[in-house]
Amino acid sequence: MQGTINDYAVIVNNVLKHISPKVSPTVRPEYLDFMYKVDNNERIYTDVGVTGLGMAEIIPDGGIGASDAPIQGYSKNYVQMHFTKKVRLTFQTNFFLFESAAAKIKSSVKSKILEGKNAIEHAKNYLAQSLLAQGFTTSFTWTPINNVGTPTPISTVGADAVEYWTQAHPREDGGTAWSNVIVDGATSSPQFTYSSLLAARRLHAEKKDGRGNPLISDLDTLVCRRGSTTAQYAKTIKGTIKRFSSTTN
Repeated sequence: MQGTINDYAVIVNNVLKHISPKVSPTVRPEYLDFMYKVDNNERIYTDVGVTGLGMAEIIPDGGIGASDAPIQGYSKNYVQMHFTKKVRLTFQTNFFLFESAAAKIKSSVKSKILEGKNAIEHAKNYLAQSLLAQGFTTSFTWTPINNVGTPTPISTVGADAVEYWTQAHPREDGGTAWSNVIVDGATSSPQFTYSSLLAARRLHAEKKDGRGNPLISDLDTLVCRRGSTTAQYAKTIKGTIKRFSSTTN
């Protein structure tokens, strides 16, 4: 899209007016709160799992134990994608908006509305949010929130070849598949409540490593969409637990 002087007729009109930026302040990279960022100069980045030794055995006196070795697990290739944002203005538009003595947009406003870094951080945050929201399917089409941008197919298949959120994650040792979908009683993906939180912790505790041993990890992070019902319930539960702890200490 090319901005011509006709697109900014009200701004460049020689009438006293206050022009204020209708944009967010500096955009914080929220995706780093729940995703791991890898700085890599290669076009393709491969993440490969490796699992240590299995559980030891008991042998009789004079017996010989079986040999063991670490095993390679699932692997996944990640291909780099490039975010970009270009600005296209005609010479006449740029002159009357920013450069001339009669320019209507002052430098402080100009720096905010032409901030490319904010546009890119917005895209990263939105793509990360979309990955979480669309994780029940194997792929989706991502489009920026505006009328400028190319739809991009995005895969939501993990190294184990199934979608992110499923009750059928295969195990590297061939054991019973594990689930990262909350099931509270007979209800799958229930409304978030304290009961759902307990169900999530129970499911997480049942995860095994690549040799079938208990993974022994803790569920310590809950990601909620800001302003959602789930986020409100989570705040209430967290506040209640905190108040209870402070009154019992």
